Amino acid sequence: MSKSLQKILMDGVQSREVRARQGKVISIQTGPPRTLTVEIDGTNFSNIRLADHVHPVVNEGVWILDLGPGSMLAVATNSSAQTRARYVLATGDTTAEIDAGRLTSGTVPSARLSGAYTGITGFGTKTTNFNGYPRMIADAGSSGAFNGLGGSALEIYQATVGTDSFVSFHVAGDVAAHFGMDGAANDFFVGGWSFGANKYRVAHAGNSWRRVERLSASCSASLTLTTTPQQITGPTVTFNGCKTGDEIMIRAVFDFNITAVGAPAAVAVGYCYVNSGGLGPQAIYTAPTATARATVSAQWAYVVPSDGNYTVDLRASKNQNTGTIEAMQTHTTIVAERYSKA
Repeated sequence: MSKSLQKILMDGVQSREVRARQGKVISIQTGPPRTLTVEIDGTNFSNIRLADHVHPVVNEGVWILDLGPGSMLAVATNSSAQTRARYVLATGDTTAEIDAGRLTSGTVPSARLSGAYTGITGFGTKTTNFNGYPRMIADAGSSGAFNGLGGSALEIYQATVGTDSFVSFHVAGDVAAHFGMDGAANDFFVGGWSFGANKYRVAHAGNSWRRVERLSASCSASLTLTTTPQQITGPTVTFNGCKTGDEIMIRAVFDFNITAVGAPAAVAVGYCYVNSGGLGPQAIYTAPTATARATVSAQWAYVVPSDGNYTVDLRASKNQNTGTIEAMQTHTTIVAERYSKA
């Protein structure tokens, strides 16, 4: 009596399982479709033959190809002509080579790539090959004056406010440095590495300053101080045609003379005003004796808030209504310079 079809199929399955165990493959599993699990124990797979391990319905199967002692290539296919392959390194193998020209997607970690570079998958037309080197491509017609990323091909991004975004340049055994944006100064810098723990601002047309004019004036009459800041006669200068963002640097010398010390002793205070707005006290002097006199220096910086003319003057007062203090004519002076971006 002939064997039943079921018996024949069962014998065939058992026969393949025996050959698999002889080949030292612990288990081979397919299902759900297009899923392969292989556990390996041993180093010699020369007798493995599983070309007949095909799903009878979906025509999906697994082929294991011998690539020499201790290594194999497992390939899974289906009726849609989809093919997936995985190369399993043998014990002691450390590298594998993949032709980059045949790699159209996916990743190759820790591998050596050979073949011509054709671009980075996922970047579309942003990368290309130029004489064997990768080239980043900006959008056609894009402008660097655009307020945002715009059509740039590359961005070096820093997510933390106030810190730096930069790239590094290194000539082995010679020099190395960082170049990028200073998050504190909001400007370009070069520094670090061979330049030490320093960042140097890069001078360019947008941040270079030139001195437009320098004005000075001297006191023409002494002033007896009160507790209210009063303008000193003489040391006053006016800058005409200032532009928004201009900077005015002010240096002053106050000649304070205390002829009588009250109880408690009064303190002389010098001020700078721009268009009648005070910049705060800077020159402060307390006399050690009843007849003391001294010159006190101070300086201020003022950023022009809008186009126009700006007048700078000096004022002085004392902190309490005791004693007698004067701002003397002899040495009380002002020097002011206006700087504008080139």
